[in-house]
Amino acid sequence: MSANALADLTIRLSRVVAKPVRVADHEVSVTCSLGYSVYPQDGEDATTLLKRADAAMYGAKEDGGNRVRRYTPELTSHAGERLDVETQLKQALHRGEFLLHYQPQIEIASGRIVGVEA
Repeated sequence: MSANALADLTIRLSRVVAKPVRVADHEVSVTCSLGYSVYPQDGEDATTLLKRADAAMYGAKEDGGNRVRRYTPELTSHAGERLDVETQLKQALHRGEFLLHYQPQIEIASGRIVGVEA
C-alpha cells in the first residue's frame, strides 16, 4: 500500500469512528487519534514500524486529538525528550526537591481571600 493510500485510509477510518452510535438508549460519540508509519521509509521491521506509528499517534494526541499523523523523525526525538523530563521530575519528587507555595485568590470587590492556588 502506498503512503498516499495509507493516509487516505486513516482519514476514512477516523471519519467512520467519529460517527455517533446508539448504545442502549444513549448516543455515543467517540474520537480517535491515529498514527501511522510506512514501510520501508519509516522502518524495515514490524517492531520499528509499530513503535513509530505509536509515536505518530501520540503526536496526533498532542496536536489536540482527533487527528491523523504520519511518523516523522522529530516525533522520536520529541518522545525521548519527554521521557527525559518525566524521569527527571520523578527523581526530583523522590528526592524531595519540590517546594510548594500557595498564593491567595482574592475577590476584588470585597478584598477577602476566596481560595488558594499552588
